[in-house]
Formats: sequence, structure tokens, C-alpha cells
Amino acid sequence: MTRARKATVAMPVEGILKHFPPGFTPRSIQAEYLPQIEAAFEAGKRFVLLEAPPGSGKTHISLCLARRYESAYVLTLTKQLQAQYMELGESLGARKLEGRSSFHCDRAGTGQKNTCDGGILFKDDPCPGPIASFEGETAVLPRFMWPQLCPYKCAKLEAFQAPITIANYSSFLYNIEDPLISRVMQMRRPLLVCDETHELEGQLMSYVSIDVNLSDLPVLVPGDEPKVGSAIDVYWSWLQRFSGALKAKLSQLNSEERQRYERLLKKIAYAIRVKDKEEWIPEHWEGRTEGWSLKPLTIASFGEEVFRHADKVLLMSATIIDPQVVASSLGIGEDEYVFLRAPCTFPVENRPVYVGRLNMKYAARDETWPVMVEVIEGLLERHAHEKGLLLTPSNKMLEYIHAELKKRNPNAASRLLLAFGHTRMERYAEHLRTARPTVLAASGFWEGVDLKDESSRFQIVPALPRPFWGGQIAARAKLQPRWYRWVTMCQLIQGVGRSVRHEKDSAVSYVLDADFRAELNKPHGSMVPPWLREAVVMIDE
Repeated sequence: MTRARKATVAMPVEGILKHFPPGFTPRSIQAEYLPQIEAAFEAGKRFVLLEAPPGSGKTHISLCLARRYESAYVLTLTKQLQAQYMELGESLGARKLEGRSSFHCDRAGTGQKNTCDGGILFKDDPCPGPIASFEGETAVLPRFMWPQLCPYKCAKLEAFQAPITIANYSSFLYNIEDPLISRVMQMRRPLLVCDETHELEGQLMSYVSIDVNLSDLPVLVPGDEPKVGSAIDVYWSWLQRFSGALKAKLSQLNSEERQRYERLLKKIAYAIRVKDKEEWIPEHWEGRTEGWSLKPLTIASFGEEVFRHADKVLLMSATIIDPQVVASSLGIGEDEYVFLRAPCTFPVENRPVYVGRLNMKYAARDETWPVMVEVIEGLLERHAHEKGLLLTPSNKMLEYIHAELKKRNPNAASRLLLAFGHTRMERYAEHLRTARPTVLAASGFWEGVDLKDESSRFQIVPALPRPFWGGQIAARAKLQPRWYRWVTMCQLIQGVGRSVRHEKDSAVSYVLDADFRAELNKPHGSMVPPWLREAVVMIDE
């Protein structure tokens, strides 16, 4: 496919481009791919998978299609990304679906931090509960009466009545079945946009999985308790007994606890109903908290939980990488989708990726981690007057690097702002505002942060972000080894994109792990996309 030019398209525009957000001129990459997406839909394909690197203008693409089909759900990953869509979409009639924690509530009780817990139907009446029954015609009050309703429920109604609903995955999944919503409006729309599609499988896994904290149960459960090695039927039997005991106890719980356990009961009932669709894997927790999780081996049977709400579905990400892996993971058939891959419009000389040869497998840590620290020290010296980003796959590695640097080079160690735990966003904000050449050091900022321009001119990735090997992950990886590679590469590529955010931006990336070199050198089936491969520089030292 010919590489798209960076120029914008001369106006006037025709076809789908006439629906482009007003006041903006389509860039050539948008002008090239929007008609292809529309053509695929109009030819009868229900799904389009679009791989579009950072800077491709996915927000504009989404809202152009939403205007073309007149009504759409646009789902993304975080509140920050929702806000990005709303900056452009609010003037087009878009409204944002937010969770209870975003709304102040005058009636909030102790421990709820004055946010809406379940909402109250009328300001002078008691709250009917986290998921209200809305007897009679209460749920179809005319709009002029909405001020009497709680702010959370008003905002939810407004979001679902808007022509474009902007939501994060979690909020959408948990609200779509709310009786308040389903009774007053048609839920299926012409278009659904799933941004950051590489995260959709994880969101669905979280939605259908069951987590049982044994150290915090409000009831005693009769009968055998599941142990490590127990047959899967033991878990299902325990959950059924637990559900019965918990339902009898609900009325005695406070509002906050009742909401939490009503949601758990709903999840258990759903899981029991669909348990024969997938193989389920138990995971017993390690650490101070005693408990276990029950997860499906794959979520291929559950993709339709999201997709059933629209006739056409656009799946977008900078890291589709392997469309067959993505489609099969979400239960999409080979004949149901079209895959489109857009090129990166950022100049390759502005985004070099230097690849090292360290053995960063965990088994080699005693030998390799001291060498890793030495290499990182040298890179910090090379970029002594610039801000940067250090991304590790674990807090343990991050703490090791910081501790060893303090011994070797206290000045270099003092530049690191360790961002994990409850202070992670504070450290991020400090990094952005300080004039010092700080280095944001994090294990959880592989995506969702914007370090454009002087906020990061270099980034260091010591090791590939391999998912923790165990339980459902290990079982899935043994069944589908390519899937495990795909998850790892998705995370890496998202991380490498944190510091080059627009066409005039520039940053140097260092990936020290030799396994990335091995992925690049695969003669067939490499998961490194062309736009990243063209920026790679091998380090032979």
C-alpha cells in the first residue's frame, strides 16, 4: 500500500468526508481510509479492524463515521481518552457516560466520599438502591422534571439519549443493562467504535470473571471450600451456595456493601448461566489476602456482549498487529471483517528505536540485572539534560534499578521519579511541571500518558512487558503461543509510543531486551509492524 502523504485534502470534500467534523480539514491519511471503512461496511462487512499509529487522527475518524451513520457508541479505555473525544465531540452532540464516582451526592453516607453511591430517585426520597426497579412510569419522566432526579441518573439518561455516546468500556458494560436505560430507549445503534481495541479482551475478561475475597465475606458458606487442585465443579457448587446465603443477608448490609455484593451476585449469576460456553480456569491468590478468581480460558464467546448493540463495528488501535489473533480472540469470524493498516506519518528520523541484546528473562536476572543498571546509567548520562521515561514490566525491577543507581551514581538516581502505587499520578504531574531533567520511572504507564515535546526526549525499556505466567494466562499461552507474543508486543509498542506524539515531535527509544531483536529477526510471522520496523537501529555492542 502506498504511504499516505502528510498533506491535508483540498476542499470541498465529497462522500463520507462531507461528514468530517466542522472546522477541520481531513489529513490525507484520513481521506484515504475513511472511504475504505465506509466501503467495507456498505459491502456488508460488519467489522472493520483499523490499525492506525499515534497521530493518525483516530478521534476525527470516529466522529466522522458517527456523523455519517447519525448515531453511535464510541468506547475507549480511560477517562482521559473520553475527555479527548469530548473536546471535539461535544459540539457535535456527543455526551459522556461517567461512573458514580464522578458525581457529588448530598445524601452520600459515611465512607462514600460525598459521591453518588447508588443515586436517589428524588432528592427528598430514599435511594431505591444501586440498580433501581423504577416501578410504574417513573423512568419515563419528561425532561423538564429531570432536575428532581439525582445528577448521576440524569447524566446517564442524557448520555444514552445523545446521538453520540462516549463511554469507557467498564462503564458501558455495567450500565447497558440498567433498567433505567433499557426501559426508555432503543439500545442498538447503527455504529459502534471500539478504540484501543487491544484492551477489549482484557476488559471483557474482567467483566465476566469472578473474584472471591475469602477474608472479607459477610456470610458463612456451608459445604466444601475450593482448594488448589479442586475440580471446576467444586467452584461452581460453592458459588451457588454462596449466592443463596448472600441473598438472605443483603438486607442487613449497609448501602456501600450492598451495592458491592449485589454486583458480585449479578456477575455470579451471569457466569453460571454461560459457564458451558468456555473452559474456566481457577486462580488462587498469593499474598496477604486470601481468595481466588474464576476466569474463562478465552472470551471469544463474550465479544457479542459489546457488539450486539450495533449493526456496524469499527475496531481501532495502534497495535492490532495480527488481525487473526484479535478477531479470533473476540469471536469474530474470518469472513466477517476487513483489516486496514495505516502507515505512520511521523518522520522516521524523529523516532529511532535502538535495540540491545540483554537476556532479560527472569531466570537470568542475577547475571543480567547488574548489567542492565550499568547500561541505564550510561543512557542517563547521555541524556543528562533532557527529560525522559523509564518503563519496566514490574515494580520489583524498578526498585532494583533505583536502589543500585543510588549506590553507583546518586545524581542519576535523584532524577528518577518513581511512579507506582497511590502516588503514580502525583509523580506524573510533578514530571510534567518541573524544570529539572527528571525521568518518569514507572511500571504502569505503558499507555494512557502523553509525554510530548520536552516532557520526554528519550525512553528506556529494559525488558519486554511479558504477562505474568500463571493461571489463566499460562493455560491460554500453552493453547495459543502466538497470543502470548501478541499481548507482549502490544504492550511494548504502546510503551514506545509514549514520547513521540505528533509529526514535529522527536524522541529516542532504547529497548534493551534481546527478545525484541529475536522478534524482529523472525523470517515469517514477525509481530513488529512496518512503521516500527523502519525506525529500528540494532546495537551490536
